Amino acid sequence: MTGALRFAATKCGGMKIIALFSGLVLAAAIAAASPPAAAAPESRPATAPTLQIVGEEEVVFSTKGDGCPLRQFPDSPARAVREAEGSIVLFATFENNWYLRGADWKSLKADCLSAGHGARNADPRALDDKYWIQALSSTDGKNFVALGSHEYLGTRHGGNCRIRTGRTMEPPCWYSSITQYVSLGSARHFARAAEAPVVATPQMAFDPQGTKRVGYFTTSNIVTDGAYRYVLIFAEGSETQRRGNCLFRAPVSPLVSAWKAWDGAAFSVDLSALPAATGDKPAACKPVAGLPHEVRGLVRHGPSGTWIAVYSGRVGARTGVVYSTSRDLLTWSAGSLLLDAPLTRRDPDCAAVYRYPSVIDQTAPGFTFETVGERAWLYGVKINLAACKPVSREIVRVPIAIVP
Repeated sequence: MTGALRFAATKCGGMKIIALFSGLVLAAAIAAASPPAAAAPESRPATAPTLQIVGEEEVVFSTKGDGCPLRQFPDSPARAVREAEGSIVLFATFENNWYLRGADWKSLKADCLSAGHGARNADPRALDDKYWIQALSSTDGKNFVALGSHEYLGTRHGGNCRIRTGRTMEPPCWYSSITQYVSLGSARHFARAAEAPVVATPQMAFDPQGTKRVGYFTTSNIVTDGAYRYVLIFAEGSETQRRGNCLFRAPVSPLVSAWKAWDGAAFSVDLSALPAATGDKPAACKPVAGLPHEVRGLVRHGPSGTWIAVYSGRVGARTGVVYSTSRDLLTWSAGSLLLDAPLTRRDPDCAAVYRYPSVIDQTAPGFTFETVGERAWLYGVKINLAACKPVSREIVRVPIAIVP
């Protein structure tokens, strides 16, 4: 393990476990209440599993020495798919949606190719500027659906932002949506979906004088339960929308389906378009309980049926790895700190920063690695620093045990 990284340590069975992910949060505990069975994911009796780091960090990809003319910059959670013939494709992507591919996990390497990109359309209503692939699903390993974090920045398009950059804590005129894409024949050629291209978009028009980010920003990976797909999407707060992770549902189909969000009683909220007329009440989803930070990874523990979420966050004044679980995807336990770790490069020691956590069990059945057994890998993007300034990024992973 890298000695330069500062992490808190715990012991498990006499074995010292060092927290390798500053800024990752693993969620694990059982929610007490279940919504009506007809409206919510299936609820099973479950024992809350515990997650333990059981090995050392491995580097999957590094920007150091990368000679590809395509900017292969890790900037999203790791998402893996298994194509029908058995090859593995791994995304942890940038706006050009580059990927790693191999005949198996050991042979993964960057192809120096793009799986698709936005048109950089200057019209914010088009929702076709830039997008980052965030979630994937497939029923056959040949045709894939992806959800993208679509980013429209008025500052990229002359005259579309009247706020000077640097006057706000985050980029001004930031208008974000979740959009849907399709790749036919493989997971490497995505194009905007012809049907249901928008999953969630701000319920207000773009404001060229906006000083705060607006809309729906990040997603977990997609998971399947029965006849439906589910995904957690993070909503920024506004006058009509509470801030938090909203649960969305869509029928399982070979390609795209329309997604609806949970309103507190049913999956009835359509956030795919602006209100039809001026004066109409904007739609809003109800965030799930117990997850205060952006969820970046979501899997189901097969032996117990428990859902496990992974994200970066804090508990009180302490930051680091927090765990929580759920039986129904709607009610999650309060976060409990598992171990201490810095979250940002403002840490006094300028320790490396870890972001975008996800959990992948390489032996999981199906095409998109939605479940975990007793062993899995915790993935993240490691931002290496020199003099507290970023110098490189790596996709890293560490083995974990999931103990019922």
